[in-house]
Amino acid sequence: MALCRTGQARACFGLARAVEIALDVEGQATVKFPFFMAACAAGDANACTNAGATATRGSWIAGTRPAVAEARECQVRTYETACTAQAPWGCYMLGAEWAQAGDTAKARDAWQRVCDVDADGSACEAARSQLD
Repeated sequence: MALCRTGQARACFGLARAVEIALDVEGQATVKFPFFMAACAAGDANACTNAGATATRGSWIAGTRPAVAEARECQVRTYETACTAQAPWGCYMLGAEWAQAGDTAKARDAWQRVCDVDADGSACEAARSQLD
């Protein structure tokens, strides 16, 4: 915890993942989201992806979801940041956001970027299924 407080992204990401793995209960997002956000702010692109996914799909204790977590614009910015930093799942999630918004061209562009970043990874495999 002390290392996360000093801005060490890896420590914050590790705390979030520990919560994710060890605390499989309703409301888990309330605990892990701040750690993912801290890691994202410290420059961890994968943490940005996880923060975005937690914000929209996480299990929150009633009344604890930050307003920013509900803003679609925030989700898109978070995934754009992750994708720009070469995080394949960030690009994939960006594509999903654009697809949900009905912008097929932007969605396809984001999914193509997944495979440009990591052609052999699981995110690319998922993106290919969307591109087919």
